[in-house]
Parts: sequence; C-alpha cells; structure tokens
Amino acid sequence: MVIKLSPKSVNFLEKCNKTIAGPQQRFFLGLSALATQPFIDYFVGSKDEKTKKTSVCKTISKIIVGMTTGIIVRSLAIKYSAKLFSTNFIKNNFTELLKNQEKKLLLQKSIGDIIALGVCLITNFIMDAPLTKLSTNYLIKKFVNKEKKE
Repeated sequence: MVIKLSPKSVNFLEKCNKTIAGPQQRFFLGLSALATQPFIDYFVGSKDEKTKKTSVCKTISKIIVGMTTGIIVRSLAIKYSAKLFSTNFIKNNFTELLKNQEKKLLLQKSIGDIIALGVCLITNFIMDAPLTKLSTNYLIKKFVNKEKKE
C-alpha cells in the first residue's frame, strides 16, 4: 500500500514537525482523550448509573493528571536537553548536525523527548498514580456519592 501526499500536505507535516514537540503532542492527545473517552465510558455498555459515573470520574482523572504531568516532564526535559548542548559530549559527537540550526533544534527536541520518556516511566508511579487516586476520589465524592441533605 502506497500513500501519496500532495506537496501541500508534505509542507504542512514538515511545518508541524518543526514546531510541535513532545509537550504540545501530549496536550493535543490529552484534549482529544478528554473530548471522547468520558462519553464512551458513560454511553457504551450496560452498566448501572453509579458504575457509569464512577468510570467517567476515573477516566477524567487519569487524563487530566497524565496530561499535566506529561506536559511538565516533557517541557523540563527539553529545557534540560538545551543545556546539554553546551556540554562537550554533544559538541564532539554531533558536530555536523550542530552546524545547521534547524537540525540542531530537531535534535534538541528529540533528545528532550527521549529523556522525558525515561522520566515519565518513573513519574507514572511516583506522581500519576497517587494524584489520579486523589482526584478520582474527589470527583467521586463530588459527582457520584452526593448525599441528599434532608
């Protein structure tokens, strides 16, 4: 199967590649998930009302916490990778790429994304899981377990 792209499409994708890095990708992924997954959890399947609401609360919590920590970690990793470019290791091993400013920025973002991947593996257990639990419990208390005051 061959996919042929028009020159406009190729230009658009190249422009996106130059301007959109890990944090922006995580933001757009989180937004699309937030716009679709809670509705899927609520309307698909035959579950009772409380289970549906609980599922939606968990999904919203996971998406928001994951998106927020992902954006923060990726942004910090890219900033850290920019600092790495002043070290001799980068200068000695990537001299050809560093001559071209455009390629230098792409390399910097790529290294930042690789660092972020490693850090995200750790933050998923240290930050995401506890924060997701806290926010899920809050949402469940707020929207599922409403006690009627009489």
